[in-house]
Amino acid sequence: MSENRDIDRMVWSCSLYRPPEEDRAAQLEDALRSGGGTFWDDAVSLREYMDLTGISQAACARVLGRSQAGVANRLRLLRLPETARERMRAAALTERHARALLRLEASDLDAALDHVIGEKLNVAETEAYVERCLARRREGEHVPAAFEPLLTELDRLRRTVPGVTYTLTEAGDEVCFIMRISKKTAGYL
Repeated sequence: MSENRDIDRMVWSCSLYRPPEEDRAAQLEDALRSGGGTFWDDAVSLREYMDLTGISQAACARVLGRSQAGVANRLRLLRLPETARERMRAAALTERHARALLRLEASDLDAALDHVIGEKLNVAETEAYVERCLARRREGEHVPAAFEPLLTELDRLRRTVPGVTYTLTEAGDEVCFIMRISKKTAGYL
């Protein structure tokens, strides 16, 4: 009889014991359902929750009552380097800013952040800026970060004044910038 009591006691104590991972997963699930933190906190919590539970994005979305695309989009933010995330957080950039900047290569991200933060670009301006950076890269035009503000202004000028062109070339240890505006367009003729 005492042997049965020991077994009963062991089963009862085991049923009350939850490993720390289970407790942490439950805490994360509660926090993710309540949605109290920033989108950055949410992304980090989603990653930790999925790592602890071993579930897929789709299963995570079902458990939390979210869309799978929403979970995937939040997790994508974690592809940004920690230093970039901290700068975005400090500058109070939105999730849409971050998603736009995700499209850039890592080598272009710091200069882009300097520009977006320095110029206080809104989301639409950030998206347009990123698109210009990507277009330049597709065209094989590597633009040093120092020239980005200048080229942004030139793009605005080209939209308002027809016939403005510019080239950026490297010659030895110098970078040559040439802007051309026809005399007729500029009002000389």
